[in-house]
Amino acid sequence: MQPPLLPIYVAHEMDATLGGIDLKRIAEADDGHTYAVKRIVDHPALPLCEWVGYHLCRIVGVRTPDFAVLQYHDGTDPAFGSRMVIAPREIERDPTNYQTLSFFNGHLSTVAKVFPLDAFLANQDRHGGNFLLAPTSTGRSLLAIDFSRAWIRLGEPFGSTDVLPGSQTDRWWRFFKHCLKVQPDLAALQRIAQLPDDWLEAVVSAAPHCWSRCVDLPSTYDYWRHHRTSDRIEFVKLWL
Repeated sequence: MQPPLLPIYVAHEMDATLGGIDLKRIAEADDGHTYAVKRIVDHPALPLCEWVGYHLCRIVGVRTPDFAVLQYHDGTDPAFGSRMVIAPREIERDPTNYQTLSFFNGHLSTVAKVFPLDAFLANQDRHGGNFLLAPTSTGRSLLAIDFSRAWIRLGEPFGSTDVLPGSQTDRWWRFFKHCLKVQPDLAALQRIAQLPDDWLEAVVSAAPHCWSRCVDLPSTYDYWRHHRTSDRIEFVKLWL
C-alpha cells in the first residue's frame, strides 16, 4: 500500500453496532470513505497488530480491504482504519454451517495462504466472520480482515503460540483441512522467510510512533531477525 499524499482525517465517528469485540468505532473520513477503526484506547497494541497483519497479507498474496492511518483534528492519537467494503457477503462463525461450502467455493487457494499467516502471527481468532467476499469487476474476491487478537497482542516479543490449540483459528483450520481437503500453501511461509531482516522495522517505522511506544521493539526486531524461521516458521509447519 502506497502512503497517501495527504493525511486522512476523520470527519465523523460513530459507535460500531456490528462487528467483533475489538471493533468499537466506525469513521467517515475526509477522503470520502468509511473505515472500521482500531484505536490505542481500545488496546495499546491493537493498531500496530492490524498494521503489520495487513502488510504481511500483501506479502503472501492475500487480499485485504484498503487501509490507512486515520488522523484526528483534535490531536487524539491516530487510529488504524480498514476501509469498509461495499455490499460484502459474510458468513456465520460456525464452520459446519451449510453456507460454508458455497461461501468459500472457488476461494480455497486464498484460505490455504491465510492460515499459515495466522499461525505465524499466533492469531487465535480466525473464523468465518473475518473473511469477506467483496464484489469486483471479475466476480467476488475473498478478503481477510482482523488481526486484533494476534501477534504482540498475545505477548512480547512475538505473540504466544500456546493460544492456538483449541482456538477459533484451530477449529476452522481443522475443518478446512479435514472436511474440505485444503492443503496449506507453504509458499506463503517461504515469502515471509525471504523478507529482509529489516522488513519489520521498516513497516513499524512507517506507522505512527505512538502505536509502538509501549512495545519492546528491540526484542521484537531481534525475534524477527533471528527466530522467525528457525522457531516460528518451523512451529507453523508442524501445527499445519
